[in-house]
Amino acid sequence: MKVFLDRLSDLLDLPDLLATGRRLRGKAGFVLCSSLDSDPSPVFVSAWQETFAYLGMRYGGLLHADCTGGYAPERYEGDVAFLWNTIADEHEHGRYEVVIHDGTEPWEVDFRPVMKAAVDDFLAGRSAATISARFHNTLVDVSAELVRAALTQIGDVAVVLSGGCFQNARLAEGISSALRGEHRVYRNHDIPPGDGGIALGQALVADAFARGTMRTTDHERRTTEVLSCV
Repeated sequence: MKVFLDRLSDLLDLPDLLATGRRLRGKAGFVLCSSLDSDPSPVFVSAWQETFAYLGMRYGGLLHADCTGGYAPERYEGDVAFLWNTIADEHEHGRYEVVIHDGTEPWEVDFRPVMKAAVDDFLAGRSAATISARFHNTLVDVSAELVRAALTQIGDVAVVLSGGCFQNARLAEGISSALRGEHRVYRNHDIPPGDGGIALGQALVADAFARGTMRTTDHERRTTEVLSCV
């Protein structure tokens, strides 16, 4: 922590960094931390509050993970994604601009403009529900656009939406709706998406290969490669 604060102080002391340091003024600062306690130390919190104040920044808040019994990823990793999904305003249809680099192999989606626009919305006072909805709408539109581009290259094949990210009902239904009128779209029903479903699918494919009942053509291999990249 001391090293990090020393680097922050460089923005106020080193002549060639002063201009960068001044750009922090008026911005909001947030703290993500963990400790072996149910709450962070008041001294720790006040240190950040005073640091932000000294830099001319606004203290935006703190998110703390209680690691008293050791760090348990399952206690925290899904929380933010679940809340981010459920808080979205269903009546908000706006989206953020995103850059797709189609000259690379595989294609790359540059989400930096999305993150900047989301932060700008937050600083402008827009609600978390609005920002979440716009973020999800952007993911839906970009995903559908990439699928359409892949199918243009490989032909009209079925589109299968599976994997942990499709436990997000808003994302799964949004992409399905965007593609359903144009293509055959399949989603999990009896078996849920996520690692368990993927493991079962891998086992079934492995069994088919072992029995010699599955044949893969060059076209199917190319199809798998393209859709995996997407």
